[in-house]
Amino acid sequence: FLDSSFDTARRIVERHFDMAVGDLDSVKLSDYKSTLLEYCQKRFKVLPDIVLAGEYGPEHDKVFVMEVVMAGRIIGRGEGRNKKMAAQMASRDALQTLEEDE
Repeated sequence: FLDSSFDTARRIVERHFDMAVGDLDSVKLSDYKSTLLEYCQKRFKVLPDIVLAGEYGPEHDKVFVMEVVMAGRIIGRGEGRNKKMAAQMASRDALQTLEEDE
């Protein structure tokens, strides 16, 4: 933006920012795990288990695998560089599964 005026740069930033803010209106600002737990508690009156299913890779670059289990059925699976991220990805997968089942 060095080759144009401040007003031009401001308009471009505002246009992109407004689009991003508009896109956020339809997104629930919460993490996947919390959303999953709230949904299951409300809809099924039971919480799913989020369990460590495995890990692989060298010690310095380990990948964790988590699964979401409900009523003995795996409804989500996710991987991540730490257990928290893997649980988030598994929860996201579980939410998609539950959405497809409806």
